[in-house]
Amino acid sequence: MKVALVGMSVLLALVFAEIALRIAIPEKQGYRVWPPNMHHTFHPNPAVMPLHSKETRFVTDSLGLRGGEPGPDPEVRVLAIGGSTTENLYIDQDVAWALRIGGLLSSPKQPVWAASAGLSGMNSGDHIVHAKFLLPQLPRIDVVVTLVGVNDLAVALGMPEKYKPMPGDLDASQSEGLLRRAFQQIPGPVQNTWEYDAPYYRRLRVFQLVKRIKDGRSKDLATANLTNNDDGTSMTRWREKRQRAPEIIDVTPDLSQGLATYRTNLTTYAGLLKARNIRLILITQPALWRADLSPEDQKRLWMGGKGDYQHNDGVPYFSVRVLAEGLDKFNEVTLSVCKDLGVECVDLASMLPKDTKHFYDDCHFGDETSKKIADIVAGAIRKGAPFAQ
Repeated sequence: MKVALVGMSVLLALVFAEIALRIAIPEKQGYRVWPPNMHHTFHPNPAVMPLHSKETRFVTDSLGLRGGEPGPDPEVRVLAIGGSTTENLYIDQDVAWALRIGGLLSSPKQPVWAASAGLSGMNSGDHIVHAKFLLPQLPRIDVVVTLVGVNDLAVALGMPEKYKPMPGDLDASQSEGLLRRAFQQIPGPVQNTWEYDAPYYRRLRVFQLVKRIKDGRSKDLATANLTNNDDGTSMTRWREKRQRAPEIIDVTPDLSQGLATYRTNLTTYAGLLKARNIRLILITQPALWRADLSPEDQKRLWMGGKGDYQHNDGVPYFSVRVLAEGLDKFNEVTLSVCKDLGVECVDLASMLPKDTKHFYDDCHFGDETSKKIADIVAGAIRKGAPFAQ
């Protein structure tokens, strides 16, 4: 009886605490690509990522963007939207190209704020979600730069049944799955989007409060949904999966439907930014892939599998030739959309040599290449408004 009374008392206390917290702490508002106010230091393993510094910082602001807080309204604001090659997870805050362009463009007369909404795995469909839900909640954005293409190719090759055009008139009430993929925080009670699939108790305010205290109020990557680990050695496992593949597919599948979807998505994306009077610059995706890549350099690769190859074993992978040919086709669509719509384009794919001095794996680059990309992109931004009037 005493045990039952104690148990009932604890249960009632938790119920009242939950009710009180729901009254005192409102549900989270706003969409966040990364947990806000997050600070983490990575230690890239030189055997896995030889083009990186030994210690790198990853910091987000109160808006969940990688970078510092926006300044006064007269500043020019540049936002990078993209996947992992915009995210630059293991590249330091001062070196990541999407942030570095801010320093390159700033002057005493014209301060520039640059931040990144890059998130690993995002493709053109996800960028539409970002344009629809992220941009309206941010301070005025003047320029958006988007490095795009490789993740669209990956889905079109590996999971074509999931690669479909993304409508531009998305409704939040009908798009929870899309929002949870594109953001690590969406309006609601939980701290992280992946917890919506967790047991109910994890969605309780009491649990969320305890978790927030434990995690130091979201200041560490313990709160971020990452497949990579602190030193990047998880990539070793992914490389081994490709090397042990039961089949290497060297026949390029019909990509016409995927390319049409990509064109539609880019067109929708450009239209959403134009409607907000935001200058858009699209950037073609460079990569290490080329048909004559040496067997030794091919050991650096891990992308290009069928299905969820990062988590599943024994799946077929596409050959380097197929990947190179496919990426060329997607980059051609990017250039074509820019020409047809009058959107600015940086053909970065044609500017970076396909060698291991620029890429440590399929398409990711290190410090020096990131600096080079920042110079190129900053130069393109200077050619238009509000810099060239």
